[in-house]
Amino acid sequence: MVQNRANADRHNIHTKKGAEKELAAIEKKIADYMNELAANDESEGHEAKLDETTVADALKRLNDKKGILND
Repeated sequence: MVQNRANADRHNIHTKKGAEKELAAIEKKIADYMNELAANDESEGHEAKLDETTVADALKRLNDKKGILND
């Protein structure tokens, strides 16, 4: 019979401080990415224009697909 052992290596022990540090790093990466996207949008010189009908049609198609997947 094989027994499972806990792996108590120091790299596998998570602390609140460590989790907060990881979360801060993730949030920084997200902010950097969003800033990069904004800079790219500005360099293109225009913003995408969506009307309500286009958005409503896209949402309907997505909800239809979602309904099919849920069945």
